[in-house]
Amino acid sequence: MKDSPDITKLGEDNYVTWNSEKAAEERPARSSFGGEEDNPVVMWNRLEVFYVTKRPIGRFNTYDDLFSIRKEENETLSALTTRIEATALQLVCMAMIRALPSEFQSFCSALLLLDSLDVSSLREVFQNEEIGSNRRAEDEAKAS
Repeated sequence: MKDSPDITKLGEDNYVTWNSEKAAEERPARSSFGGEEDNPVVMWNRLEVFYVTKRPIGRFNTYDDLFSIRKEENETLSALTTRIEATALQLVCMAMIRALPSEFQSFCSALLLLDSLDVSSLREVFQNEEIGSNRRAEDEAKAS
């Protein structure tokens, strides 16, 4: 992180001064969370509203990327097909995740931490989540 010109450069003997100046600079950004800095759900929702566009242009761009794939000069038809299928499968993964309702928000966040997403692994994760959810519901019903 690059220091602002208004903040004293951190040295061996000025941590307290540097830290207070840094905190003062960050205060306006933190105030946009309305005192909810310790509530990750509220913070996530506010960040999503600000950074995630819900306009159709995002979907259009994704489809445009898919439909603009062209065979390259020395590319085989098999390689072209593989490239198109890979892009289409990414769209399937996106659709699977985006189809989930808001109560799956933490589940979706966890999915985005995975090293890679493909349809078969995503299907397996969905099935595991459903099995776990059903077991939790059964346990709750027994406890009642």
